[in-house]
Amino acid sequence: MDLKNNIKVFSAFKKTVDGLYSIITVIRVLAVILLVLQAVFLITENGKSFANLFDKVN
Repeated sequence: MDLKNNIKVFSAFKKTVDGLYSIITVIRVLAVILLVLQAVFLITENGKSFANLFDKVN
């Protein structure tokens, strides 16, 4: 394998790692948003959480 092929392989690997990092970042942001919403529900709805909210829907 020559240097040009090595650069292509490392470039593809870097793109894959960057993509995975982006996905993880999105999941972390969504988790923080859900935690904030959970805290808001606990404060404003007298201790009712998402579980109780979903029980009402069903």
